[in-house]
Amino acid sequence: MMYYQQSLVCPHCQHGNRVEKVSALVARSTTTGMSYGWTVGHAGRQRFHGNTVAWSRHQTVLARMLAPPRRPLPLVGCGAGVAVSLLVLTFLCSLSEAATMLAQANVEVFLLCVAFALFPVVLLVLLIRSVRASALASQRAWLEWQRQLQKWQALYYCHRCGGTFIPGSGVFVPASATHVFLTQP
Repeated sequence: MMYYQQSLVCPHCQHGNRVEKVSALVARSTTTGMSYGWTVGHAGRQRFHGNTVAWSRHQTVLARMLAPPRRPLPLVGCGAGVAVSLLVLTFLCSLSEAATMLAQANVEVFLLCVAFALFPVVLLVLLIRSVRASALASQRAWLEWQRQLQKWQALYYCHRCGGTFIPGSGVFVPASATHVFLTQP
């Protein structure tokens, strides 16, 4: 445990002998690991067995309360990538079928294949429009996360009082309200 005795003083108790940086406290109180094992069991009338690999992450209650803000997930980008790949594949298959039907001089089926090939194009246009509309919201969420993370990185914890503070701000927050404090501008 690293304490900053001289330079930092808790605004609540006016002591500095039990003050620790929140990021250091969370890192010290969080463990991750991997374990290997052998599993035997039953599922209905079926018996199964096999190797298992388990990842685990353990945190103290205090570390969980003081954990950094969660990073926003770019789900729109991931979904758009999968959707575009599937739409391009559907488009190419439809065009291939249309070319085959045109070569066989089956005009009705050819027109149906062309219409089916246009369907992915329309979906792609709608997808691009929705990604553009949600890009601004994603950017705002990303900027808010960065603001909260920067604020979190400046936090210190007083073990005497059980709360967090930013040096020089004069604001003291109980540990249980740290995440609410981070969301405030």
